[in-house]
Amino acid sequence: MFFYFYAFLLVGCYCAFIIMPVLAMVGGAGMKKTDLRKYSKADLLELLIEQKKRTDELEKELSEVYEALNEKDLKIKKSGSLAEAAISLSGVFEAADKAAAQYIDNVKRVCLAKKQTLEKRERESKAEADRIIAKANKEAELIIKKAKMNEGKA
Repeated sequence: MFFYFYAFLLVGCYCAFIIMPVLAMVGGAGMKKTDLRKYSKADLLELLIEQKKRTDELEKELSEVYEALNEKDLKIKKSGSLAEAAISLSGVFEAADKAAAQYIDNVKRVCLAKKQTLEKRERESKAEADRIIAKANKEAELIIKKAKMNEGKA
């Protein structure tokens, strides 16, 4: 009994997946199962082969469409990633700009401090030189006075 049920199920599947598409291909939806009896086994086999080729073509086309869709999705994701990357790079450039400006300000501040130190040393050196010159002039005057005094005694 089980065998008959299994055979009936197999024939039903055969009709649903093989015969019906062949009917649709051969005579359209209006063709009846009894019309298939007009064809020889070779003709039916040829129809099945043509149906299989058509099914293979459609499956290939479907896979190509899925592949193209996946490529478009990937491009969309990448474009979003590129936009995010540009925004983050913009932030990096802004940070680099701030760092460069801070570095330049720091260099200017250090240069100004060194310049002030050098100017202070120059003033101190000039004052020291003026003191030395004044001291040398006083000593020179004393030497000249002593020399004139010694001349007058001699």
